[in-house]
Amino acid sequence: MVIVNSLVRFSKSFGSGLSDPMARHFSDIGEYSIKYPESWTANDLPNGNYGDIDIISIIKPFRTWPSLFIAERVFPTGNIDQVVRWGVERVHDNNGYFEETLEEFKLPEIQGMTGEYIWMSEPSIFGTTLVHCIDYYILHFENGYIFSFCSDQSQWIDSRVVFQEMINSLRFR
Repeated sequence: MVIVNSLVRFSKSFGSGLSDPMARHFSDIGEYSIKYPESWTANDLPNGNYGDIDIISIIKPFRTWPSLFIAERVFPTGNIDQVVRWGVERVHDNNGYFEETLEEFKLPEIQGMTGEYIWMSEPSIFGTTLVHCIDYYILHFENGYIFSFCSDQSQWIDSRVVFQEMINSLRFR
């Protein structure tokens, strides 16, 4: 019985966690909270992520995909178009990016734009991965946010459902 429980915990920590119950992350850096699958890890990054100083949080399972990267930048003039431009520039930095669509979105207390795109991950010992993402570009007062939900293409349909639940849970303080 102990071996079975250990195997279940081991496999759960390496799985996608998409079907797990949700927990809530209250960011110590950004002024938001968001739900995520409870087997994932939520990390605030006060110093950025490997040189990308705009990244303030990463929420993901142990494995690389699916994942949520959250970036923040101050826009003193408070213009959503500036946030979208910043987000599109970030997308263009991805390897082999293509197929971007921009659309408006509205939640009860939040509105902004979404950008959906696909890109090719950097080569690794596991090869390359076709990565499908949807970014939510949001302006909250003078803080611009990008919530980048990404998954390998093979998990996109299942991941998209969970990503939608996550963004619907977003709250700002």
